[in-house]
Amino acid sequence: MASDFSENLASVRKDNKWGYIDKNGKLVIDYLYDKAKSFKEGLAPICINNKWGYIDKLGKLVIDTKFDYAYSFNEGLARVNVKKGRFLQGYWGFINKEGEMEIQPMFKSVSDFLEGYAQINESKNNYIDKSGKFIINGSIK
Repeated sequence: MASDFSENLASVRKDNKWGYIDKNGKLVIDYLYDKAKSFKEGLAPICINNKWGYIDKLGKLVIDTKFDYAYSFNEGLARVNVKKGRFLQGYWGFINKEGEMEIQPMFKSVSDFLEGYAQINESKNNYIDKSGKFIINGSIK
């Protein structure tokens, strides 16, 4: 099983572990991960023991595996899920490429940023900007 190529690498699975190959089919990052997603903006989300973090294109862990779920970077931020309290699905926030929480996990659902805005809580009219300010029905709150 393999993903599509992104940034000249594709995640591939062998014996229930994931690694990455280049376009020549050469294994460039060993089969170390329980799950692995596509590279975007130079980093890829990977999962080890049910916790997600990020690796660079050399396979170096650059953001620790501490999230309950993680997506690829988009516009410099990545959405991550953190379980806290009794809300079993966790809350979503955004980290920067250093792994610092830019927007605290407080949303039941979020989209990736597109042109500087992310949709929140499955509402067609509610967004946040990259500073975390709420845009409700087109008005900054």
